Amino acid sequence: MSMRVRNPKTQGNYLLKKNKELNRKSASQCRKRRKEYVEQLEKRVDFLENEVHCLKRKLRFYEQKEKLEALSQKESILQYLTGKYDEYDKLESIVDNYEKTNIEETEINKIINTIKIRQSSQGFVRKQTVNYLLKKVIEKIVPGHVKYIVSSCANENGYFEKARGRKLAKNLEAKTQRGKYVDYAQKCRDPENHIWKEIIYAMGLNSEEIKLLKKQRAKILKFKEKFSNNLSKFLKIKKEMFKISADIEKILDDVGTNVKPIQIARFLKYVDKIKHRKEMDVFHLWGVKSNKFRVRKDKIGTQDLLCPSIEKVRPTYALVKKKEKKKMKSENDKKIASQLEMNKLKFESTHGKLKNSPTQSNNISPDQIAKEILANEIKQEYKSDDEDSLQVKINLTQNPAFLNLNHDSDDSGLPDSACESVSSSEE
Repeated sequence: MSMRVRNPKTQGNYLLKKNKELNRKSASQCRKRRKEYVEQLEKRVDFLENEVHCLKRKLRFYEQKEKLEALSQKESILQYLTGKYDEYDKLESIVDNYEKTNIEETEINKIINTIKIRQSSQGFVRKQTVNYLLKKVIEKIVPGHVKYIVSSCANENGYFEKARGRKLAKNLEAKTQRGKYVDYAQKCRDPENHIWKEIIYAMGLNSEEIKLLKKQRAKILKFKEKFSNNLSKFLKIKKEMFKISADIEKILDDVGTNVKPIQIARFLKYVDKIKHRKEMDVFHLWGVKSNKFRVRKDKIGTQDLLCPSIEKVRPTYALVKKKEKKKMKSENDKKIASQLEMNKLKFESTHGKLKNSPTQSNNISPDQIAKEILANEIKQEYKSDDEDSLQVKINLTQNPAFLNLNHDSDDSGLPDSACESVSSSEE
């Protein structure tokens, strides 16, 4: 049985045709898949555009709703803070006209319940007002730059870094790190990358200033933790005070079950009239000193951001007085020095030069001047005596028991010229 052998040339043409046919099929299939993929993307884009449009409309609706709620909330809070209520006007008219007109107890109870809903310890408007004011206190108790620094310290890679990671990664190394946030995050952990990148860029700090800035991070984080703990305690105290107030009011409600509604209405009317009296004042009632809430301008010092210095602090009253005293002391020292110089010149003109050298003559004390004067006076008075007897007399006069400079009497035992020089130098 003989096998049929193909010509190599015809076999090569066959394989070439087969490959071309396969390439055409794969190309057509690729074009078909690409077309289907583009159609799916277009459908997806249309769907997302419609969804975005719906979300925008919902967002506008919620924004308007929030604005209306905020306005109504502010109106109710303002009304509560100013104490203007229509319910109390109705209550006053009921109490005044109770004996003239027969008013049913149900109507009185309705007004009393409305007042309780608004102003009781668990009242909605009261809680809303307290929470609103406490929120404002927490927002305003810390300045904006302090919030920024604390936020930058709390974030490991610097402020805005996680939100802007991909964008910054593309800007830093577009070829190797395009869109790779993991590589960028690894780069941020490098010691050469600084903690507060936004601050450093905004302030234009050098390497030494950056080191000083980084050293303060641990301290700021400790203060952040301390502030968070105190804030949580503060909120717990607020909750506890609401509870105490509710317990006190519960006792009053138990007592009110045995009292007529008109008597409760009279009580509420009386309380509304005396709300501005001393016994209703919060400082007088709870024993809180009013000066705890005062701010004295002389105790406030302004400091520059991140670089406080003593010279740039606003001078307080005590600091001004201290500077004035220092200035007066320096002026008095100058007057004493000039008077001492004049006394020395007078003495040298009459009795000759002092023994001290010119370098020491500026620091001569009044005691030394008196001793010099006494020695010269004794030498002039006892010229006939020998040197030993003169020295004995000089030593005797320079004894502290004999030379009493603080003696106030007229007869001090010194020569007249010495007394005048010592007194003028002391002045």
